[in-house]
Amino acid sequence: METHAPDHDATEPASDPTIPLGDRRRDPNALMVMLVDHLNRLNDNQTKTHEIQKKELRWKNIRTAAWLTLGALSIGIYVLISMLFYSSVHDGPPSEDYVSLLRIDGMIASDQKVSAQRINPALVRAFRDNKSKGVVLLINSPGGSPVQASLIRDRLVELRKEFPDKKVVTVAEDALASGAYMIATGTQEIYVNRSTIAGSIGVIMSGFGFDGIIGRFGIERRIYTSGENKSRLDSFKPVSKEDIGKIRGVLADVHRHFIDAVVEARKDKLRGDQKLLFSGDFWTGERAVELGLADGMSDLPTVLRTVFNLEHTRDYTPIPNIFERFAERVPSIGQQLLDNILSSSDARYSLQ
Repeated sequence: METHAPDHDATEPASDPTIPLGDRRRDPNALMVMLVDHLNRLNDNQTKTHEIQKKELRWKNIRTAAWLTLGALSIGIYVLISMLFYSSVHDGPPSEDYVSLLRIDGMIASDQKVSAQRINPALVRAFRDNKSKGVVLLINSPGGSPVQASLIRDRLVELRKEFPDKKVVTVAEDALASGAYMIATGTQEIYVNRSTIAGSIGVIMSGFGFDGIIGRFGIERRIYTSGENKSRLDSFKPVSKEDIGKIRGVLADVHRHFIDAVVEARKDKLRGDQKLLFSGDFWTGERAVELGLADGMSDLPTVLRTVFNLEHTRDYTPIPNIFERFAERVPSIGQQLLDNILSSSDARYSLQ
């Protein structure tokens, strides 16, 4: 008896899951379908992987381009700022003879635009300008740090010795007081306006005491030191006679340094009682001339014509950068108040 393998219905899928796997594997059509299905799935996976890689590459290129653009913009802005704000020389040298000019405007302090770190390098450039016929300091300052003022004055004296043929004078505007006057003593002549506030040859130190307040609110001050005088001038402790004696001794030393600088510079030009001159008092420019603290009343254009016989200047004043200018226009009021409140806890004194 002849037997035949059962025929499958033509409409029955070869990959029918109801058909045993072994039968499907023996069926060439089923194997072909399985292979095609596997290849289709593999192709789909590769396509998806390729799309993901393309997206990642695209975003990587975008990020790289963005960073390169940002870097180029940063370099361009830096160069522009350097050209506009970091230059120590405002203008090119005039076609005619000129005098080097340097402006000292504002409070004198290490963190201000009038500091030895800023001013002294500009002074060196101003003196070393071979085409310059002299140096003028245009000063408008109430004073400030005795150390910074002394550093600037000492550099002036050194440069005058290095360049003895260059005349150096000060022209004062609104204020030539205290530390600003100390700087002026480093020049050969001092000219003021008749209403300029000048002098104030003294030293001041100020602060607040909060020991009464914390006692009233039951607050206990806890402080630990390894030296018996380390907490001297603490704002939250009562001031003692020893503290007052120490403060006065330090201020007297700094005052003596100031007096020595004035006497050395003005010598026989000073007139009047030195006790009065060095009392820390201030005068108008007119009175300062009478006392010998200044050589005459004048202004910048007049001094250029009469002292140097010139009309042009080349400005060597350091210019604050854009960030410093922004900080100056938007001061931290809270920080300033905090500094004032806590100032007595530090040994801060000034010529102002």
